[in-house]
Amino acid sequence: MLALVGIQPSEILLTKDFDTLLARLKLSKAELLDARRPLLRVVGLKTASNMSNISSSLMNSKSAGDPRSKEFEAPNFAMTAENLEHQIFTIDSPDQLRAVLKKIIPTGLAANQQSSAETYINKMVKIFEDCQDSGGLTPEFLALDKGIITQQGVPEVVEGILSGKTHG
Repeated sequence: MLALVGIQPSEILLTKDFDTLLARLKLSKAELLDARRPLLRVVGLKTASNMSNISSSLMNSKSAGDPRSKEFEAPNFAMTAENLEHQIFTIDSPDQLRAVLKKIIPTGLAANQQSSAETYINKMVKIFEDCQDSGGLTPEFLALDKGIITQQGVPEVVEGILSGKTHG
């Protein structure tokens, strides 16, 4: 459910109950990471979904005739969609997330646009790392998740990438 819809308050309480249970089990750090892996994969999936929204909006700017996007080409995944789906559903590390997010953005970005997109990717990876470090959902991730469905913030990110402005 966490992966399919916006995270609901009841699901946040469920993850807190899960954390309480894990704390009582006296698990090693490696065992805790294994237990939380599905939750972190949801964070990776949601982050990839956010980047997909941004990529679609960037391609829509090309369709709308924005001259800043005239060189954009749809992402060339260099693999089957099934393989990319597998990569998205098995994100376990910041490096894996970064690699997937880079595959989602269009090709043909100008150097300053690419730099801006990479800055945004770094921000998304940082959110993932913070969730990984805290062992749960951070306020930054919850804000991102809330905005994914409504695409809140997407126009600002897209404009930042189109104009080549670094945003943080």
